[in-house]
Amino acid sequence: MKKAEKLAMAFNTTIDIVIMFDVYEEDQEDELQFIKSDLESFSTTSQLTKNIWFEELRSESDYLKILKEKYKLKAYSQLLSVNEEEHFLDTMIHSSMSQMVQKHFPESDLHLLSINLLLFKKDEFESGKFAYLNEEVNGDLTLVCTHEPNENSGLYFRRLSTDFENGLFLTSIKNGTEIYKIVDRVAIEKIKLEL
Repeated sequence: MKKAEKLAMAFNTTIDIVIMFDVYEEDQEDELQFIKSDLESFSTTSQLTKNIWFEELRSESDYLKILKEKYKLKAYSQLLSVNEEEHFLDTMIHSSMSQMVQKHFPESDLHLLSINLLLFKKDEFESGKFAYLNEEVNGDLTLVCTHEPNENSGLYFRRLSTDFENGLFLTSIKNGTEIYKIVDRVAIEKIKLEL
């Protein structure tokens, strides 16, 4: 989003953000709520972001349909795309997302932005669950899992390769995200990531 914001500054314009997520793969409700709260934090600090939409993709072809609907609202001259992974079969049938955009929106310039990856591979962890860190008498921060998010909560990813409560805890802060490394339910290391 920071890269998109810098590009918008170069063109002296504002940006609209459309977040599209797959609902046909797995239940990601906890992760999506965390992403939404992070985006709300970003939109309040960004002077260039006008609108943020969240859209569900039931199939790869929904990507183009959603873009066309949003595109009708304004005459966009620049389109920014951040692609994660594309499914092999859908790419063969529908072509890649970037090729679809170039074909159906030839009057707009397309920019592909790279993703600033986090310091871990998602495949190493179970899907995120809401949790919070509790400060103990000795000053340790310990992980407490909960089903209901509260204002001090974040998202916890449990490491798959262990039987213990080890993993990563992410929490949103004003201008980015903090990541805590969890070992045996205790937060032992904190890393701050800028948005």
